[in-house]
Amino acid sequence: MAEEKQQIIETQPCKQNAEEFPNSSLNLTAHNDILVHQLLDVVEVIFAWSRISRYQILDADDNQLLYVYEVADCYGRQCFSGLREFKLKITVDDNVLYSVYRPKRCTSRCCFMCCQLQQLDILNSTGAQIASVHEKWSCLKPIFHINDKDNELLYIIEGSSCHCRLGSDIKFQVLTTSGEVISTITRIWSGCRDCIGAVDDFKINFNEGLTNEERWLILCASFLIDANYFQKHSRLCWW
Repeated sequence: MAEEKQQIIETQPCKQNAEEFPNSSLNLTAHNDILVHQLLDVVEVIFAWSRISRYQILDADDNQLLYVYEVADCYGRQCFSGLREFKLKITVDDNVLYSVYRPKRCTSRCCFMCCQLQQLDILNSTGAQIASVHEKWSCLKPIFHINDKDNELLYIIEGSSCHCRLGSDIKFQVLTTSGEVISTITRIWSGCRDCIGAVDDFKINFNEGLTNEERWLILCASFLIDANYFQKHSRLCWW
C-alpha cells in the first residue's frame, strides 16, 4: 500500500494507474447517456423529515446500472440539511465500487466573504482518494475543478449564470484544461417534484472517446453540483 500511495498520477485520468480504479467492473464506455435519478421519499415530503438520499443510475433505456445511497447521521440531516457532511456509496449488486465524501461547510448562499467553498473527495473501493472536486470563487456562474489525487487540475465544470430557472433544464459543461467540452451534466426540470423540492434528476452526456475512468470521475462530480445548488439548505441560509 505504501508503494501505491507514492505512485504519481498523470494529468489525465486515462493515464492514471489502473490500480487507482480497481473495481471499475461496470464499464461506462458502453453508455454515452446516463440518468442520475433521485428516489422520492414520501415520508420526507409529508412530514418534512429529512431522510437519507438514494439514487438510481439508469442507462438510456431506463435500466438500472448502479444504486447509490447516503451515509449521514440523523442530527446532520435535520439541522443542516443540504449543508450536512455526508458520504455517498455507489454500488452494483451490493458491492461498493466508489464513494464520494463531502465535509460539512457553509456555502456561498449566506455571505460571500465568510463562507467556505465546497469540496468532494472521490474514493475507490479500498477507501483511497483518487480525485477531488473543488468549488471555485466566481461572481457570475458556478465553477468547479476536478483534480487528481496530487491536486493537479484535470477538468473544469462550468454552469450558467442563472441556476434557478423555473420550468427549464439547467446545464453544466465539463471542459478540458484547453477548453474542449467533453461532457454535459443537465439538471432536469421535474415539474411538481421540483416545486416541493423533493428530488433531483441529472442527465449526463459523455463524448465519444472518453475512457471509463474519465466517465466515472464526471459521474461522481455531479453529486457535488446536486448537493451545492439543488438540495434544500440549512434554515440559516434560505437563499
